[in-house]
Amino acid sequence: MRLLFIMLLLLIFCSCQQKKKVVYYNNGDVYTEYLLKNGKKNGILKKYYKGNKIWCILNYKDDILNGWATYYDSSLSLITREMYYYNDKIYTNIERNETGKCKNYYIRPLIIDIRDTITVRNTDSLLVLLPTKLNCKLQKLNIYIREKDCNERPIEVHVYNIKSYNYIYFPKEVFPIGQLRCITLQMQIPDSNFVCCPNFDFASAITQKYIKIVP
Repeated sequence: MRLLFIMLLLLIFCSCQQKKKVVYYNNGDVYTEYLLKNGKKNGILKKYYKGNKIWCILNYKDDILNGWATYYDSSLSLITREMYYYNDKIYTNIERNETGKCKNYYIRPLIIDIRDTITVRNTDSLLVLLPTKLNCKLQKLNIYIREKDCNERPIEVHVYNIKSYNYIYFPKEVFPIGQLRCITLQMQIPDSNFVCCPNFDFASAITQKYIKIVP
């Protein structure tokens, strides 16, 4: 009986912490719906055009965009754009034409760490993800290593063959203990044999982190 009482209290507590939020157009159609947890958007958020056709599907965690966001055409309900967010920042943007094929492609390498300066040891590694929904067969990931300032000329450039995920390592010869380094990650544009999209925006699609090596 006591256990049942405790479970009932937990159920009431959880239900008080979560509630569904629905916002309507003036004509009564649903504009958006999402789940509030502790007063913040969590999980899937959906927006609709008038007439209740889906406009976009977003993913939130504590009011912050995380994961894939998908946008749809108002008349044909086709996907027009797919974007990948991490901590409210865009790492992938795929724009599609009226036939569903890619017309513009932007992808930034993603390090799952929100810190601007990451403290690691020489024996550590960092996971790099490349979130995409295209089969572009991207081949190379460039990593530019600079001393202290990210605007300086690189002291080394490492080129990685791309997998679905990659690891960055920190050899002592390039990352001395106690020294600060800036790493810049950028995709290489694939050659014509691997092009799956007519337009690539990789020049501005860079990820930068400061690395501090500790004993």
